[in-house]
Amino acid sequence: MRKNQVAMRKNQNDTHGLLTVPEAAELLRVSLATIYRMVAQRNMPCLKIGRNWRFRLADLEAWTRTLSFQPSGKAHTRSRRKSVAKQRVERTSGKRNA
Repeated sequence: MRKNQVAMRKNQNDTHGLLTVPEAAELLRVSLATIYRMVAQRNMPCLKIGRNWRFRLADLEAWTRTLSFQPSGKAHTRSRRKSVAKQRVERTSGKRNA
């Protein structure tokens, strides 16, 4: 469900502009697990109504505008992999010498 489809749903059903977890996940193009993780970490605006989480469309739109990210380059990923591999080698070689 794209942003315009969510907006159409909002107008058709008029649930006070509240989205469910699956609707928010589809709008943001992330998994349900990601939504629940961000809610648990209090990283995104949400409401808890009874046992259910709800999201205001306007709040999610404003929240996404405040997000910034820096894509990691391949060099960074490779260097991270090398450092992790190097640590593993150091750990295993230390155990052999002991």
